[in-house]
Amino acid sequence: MSAWAVYAEVRSVTPGARTAGQPVDRTTYTRSVIAGSERAADQTPLAWRAAALVLLAAGAGLGSRIARLPARRVAVGSGLVGLATISMAREGTRRALEAPRPTPIGPGSPHPLPRISVVIAARDEILALPALIRDLGRQDHRAADGSPAFDVVVVDDRSTDGSGAAARAAAEEAGLGAVTVIVRRQAGSMPDGKGAALAAVPDEILQGDAVLVFDADARIGADLVRRVAERVGDGHAAFTARRRVAGSDLCAMVQDDEQTVDTLVQRARGGLGGCPEFRGNGMVVTTAHLRAIGGWRAGTLTEDLDLSTRLAVRGTHVVLADDLEVWEAATASLPAFVRQRVRWAEGSVRRFLDLLPAAIASPDLSLPGKVDLASSAAQLLLPSVVLGAVLDGARRRSPRAALAFVCGCAATTWALAWIALRDATLGRPHARNTAVHAAMTAVYLLHWVAVTPAALLRVALRPGAVTFARTRDRRLPPPT
Repeated sequence: MSAWAVYAEVRSVTPGARTAGQPVDRTTYTRSVIAGSERAADQTPLAWRAAALVLLAAGAGLGSRIARLPARRVAVGSGLVGLATISMAREGTRRALEAPRPTPIGPGSPHPLPRISVVIAARDEILALPALIRDLGRQDHRAADGSPAFDVVVVDDRSTDGSGAAARAAAEEAGLGAVTVIVRRQAGSMPDGKGAALAAVPDEILQGDAVLVFDADARIGADLVRRVAERVGDGHAAFTARRRVAGSDLCAMVQDDEQTVDTLVQRARGGLGGCPEFRGNGMVVTTAHLRAIGGWRAGTLTEDLDLSTRLAVRGTHVVLADDLEVWEAATASLPAFVRQRVRWAEGSVRRFLDLLPAAIASPDLSLPGKVDLASSAAQLLLPSVVLGAVLDGARRRSPRAALAFVCGCAATTWALAWIALRDATLGRPHARNTAVHAAMTAVYLLHWVAVTPAALLRVALRPGAVTFARTRDRRLPPPT
């Protein structure tokens, strides 16, 4: 990230002399990041463009070859691969569930838990932000004198709707005024995105032993910060909460089910010695580990994936803490949904192009971790393979092999969704038919077949600076 000129203006008083555990001065920081002359306007190296085109062409070519094989051989082959995938998911899940979990300590323990720095990135979030701050005001992670054993840092990222003032008012109302700092990024500050917002937080503000990151629309239970502190005290350096999507309509339901399937996959990856990844909302990393890798990187499209992989390069694996739940709003409109998913896919592509070589060469990353990351990168090929098979079969009017391949992929997705949804509802009363619901989820997940090639095309063909498509249209839960 060379040649960025950075300056910071501190209004009011400077908390530099403050020690850990003291209240945060009510200070508004203003930081602007201005592109230096050495920074190229085009943030996509030529080698990345070529690699993206090769991935697209290789996937389409492989799909075309599959479409020309005997349909029976394709059906058997895809079935065997699907069974192997399901078996690995089950074995990884079994190992993960058998791993020891931290012992709950509970409030009032004579042993003080680590202090946590809660960081919230917010841009024009005046409708969502106060509810999250009220949730933080209810947290039971307290010092002996009843004061919060956590700090709150709100990054007011160039908001024009008064988000910063609303956050300050909500913090005062929730009894968090003494431990809350508002960091203001000026209008026009570049680069764009959540990673840049998090990178704008001065180091001296982060006084906790670990950093807990939320999106502004997050909703949490009253014990979540304490339970995060318990895990940090138990020696966990990096972990991520389970994301949940609030709402009872079909749109919210399928998005929540997608997160449930992702939880199964992440749990299995961790159980097999792989590299589970942060999922934007509810990320936790110790302050020491965060600083050791240089903090957040501005300019990334997916700051969670970027940080996960950079930690893995240094030998630190993210752990899935699926007993911790963070709720968020559902994406409410199709254009917002498409922008969000293309950004996620493009961020994943860029992350692998940037960091996979270093991960493979890292002496600190285990062999299972390297295999896991390489396998995850190879999965970027699968949507292009599916499209290549379908298009070739349709062009030659011989779709049997392509249909067998697509059915094999769909059956594997359905089985994983069924296992995930079944495990998530074991012991809970529920009215829905799990098999039918898994079929709905499998159909819904087909959007990645279109989104991933679109992201590869953006990397290959779209010059200039990377743009961050913020998710604007969401169904926020009712205020409390």
